[in-house]
Amino acid sequence: MELSDLIEKIGQQLMQIKFAELEKIQYANVNLSLYQYIYAIGELDNPVFSDLADKLNLSKPAITASVNKLIQQGIVKKQQSNEDKRLFYLSLTPKGMEVFNICKKANKKVEEQIKYKLTKNEWDELINILTKIVQ
Repeated sequence: MELSDLIEKIGQQLMQIKFAELEKIQYANVNLSLYQYIYAIGELDNPVFSDLADKLNLSKPAITASVNKLIQQGIVKKQQSNEDKRLFYLSLTPKGMEVFNICKKANKKVEEQIKYKLTKNEWDELINILTKIVQ
């Protein structure tokens, strides 16, 4: 099997776990693209639009429609800065935090599935290789 196939298979497993967890809370209308926004906003902790655009490697105009969709769904809220009225801070609502935590839980579940199948040395080597790739 090619590495690209393995990456796809791991991605599919991760999404299946996320969708299954979201169905448990009757919230299955979040797609893969929106997951990326939710996860990034949760990780950044009250970013402004430009912070989110930088994190996702997109332009500010490109993220506006998706952020607005998340706002309409009650997942994200924006608040205008008191100091600079041009800036809006983004944060997750309680429902958004629930989705973010499901994302993190699913990531952890896949991590545990992988870790279970590897020896300690293989696990350490995998972490070192993947760290090298993402840096």
